[in-house]
Amino acid sequence: MTEPAPTATILCVEDERDLLEELVEELAGAGHRVLSAVNADEAEALLSRERPDIVLCDVMMPGRNGFDL
Repeated sequence: MTEPAPTATILCVEDERDLLEELVEELAGAGHRVLSAVNADEAEALLSRERPDIVLCDVMMPGRNGFDL
């Protein structure tokens, strides 16, 4: 029997909730563990306790933008 391929843990940071929901659904459907945040502060809090394999981050967000994060 073949073992399933390991999946990535992905943090998605997006202030547009509809787009964030679509990203989470698509990535989770592909078998990944998905964390989500709607702003840089929320993402930073997640990063203090989680170590995702990759971060997909919106650049243009109110408050601290993706570059600041």
